[in-house]
Amino acid sequence: MPKDKLDKIQKTLDLILAELKKIYKERSGEEKHYADEELYEKAKKLVIDSGKVSGMLLMKGLKIGYAQSARLMELLTERGVTKK
Repeated sequence: MPKDKLDKIQKTLDLILAELKKIYKERSGEEKHYADEELYEKAKKLVIDSGKVSGMLLMKGLKIGYAQSARLMELLTERGVTKK
């Protein structure tokens, strides 16, 4: 097959791959956002029900790691659920 046809095929495949990656990234981001919001709502309920907030409370109550609990604590503060 001539090189110019192979180049044209490769460019087309590259465009398709780029579009598929974009779609995948958008969809996985949406799912992650939904999961994060769901986890945030659980954390908010846990904090309100317990009347206190701590990383350990979130880690044990939600069965998550330190990084997630720290991120949730920041969100809870930013959204006015807890104070600094």
